[in-house]
Amino acid sequence: MGSNSTKKKSSYVSTTNYHQNENKTAQNDFDNIANGKFLSKSTFANKYLSLVSNNKENLFTNQILKVFSDSSQINKPQFSDGFAKFTQENRDEQIKLVFSIFDIDGDGYLTQNEFTRMIECFFEVNLEKMGKIANINDESKTFVQKFFKEVSPLLNDRISFNEYKQHSKKNQSLANNVKNLI
Repeated sequence: MGSNSTKKKSSYVSTTNYHQNENKTAQNDFDNIANGKFLSKSTFANKYLSLVSNNKENLFTNQILKVFSDSSQINKPQFSDGFAKFTQENRDEQIKLVFSIFDIDGDGYLTQNEFTRMIECFFEVNLEKMGKIANINDESKTFVQKFFKEVSPLLNDRISFNEYKQHSKKNQSLANNVKNLI
């Protein structure tokens, strides 16, 4: 006796290039971890996100987790939809996903402050893993200044989604790095 929710494809999975075998693998993985019910975000982060170091969550990790669920738990359809978003091949959707992760307040603009906070979190964990903790603030500020100068030559304090999208279509490295995190 199966429930309708397990038989029905989740909405995002059915509108992307997310392959059925990938969906089935994600569903089986969820069943093995959560016994088919709910998965806490902390369990998910510890299992899947390379940005979690020593059970330490940060802003970047939390923004990625929002892709899966706004609550403290992830259910099976959310789990499948989240993986579909990260593994899809549509470039415009990838760009939209990465922008939404960096746009902390969700206002449709990426400010230097938001981007700096996110990059600092990213650098903190990744540099810590490599044993290089010094100068995180300097490195992240340099990276953000260079990025904003490339995207917005007028040196605006914020970037619109369209500006980000135009830049990302020419320079795919940031979107690819975020997409490959899980």
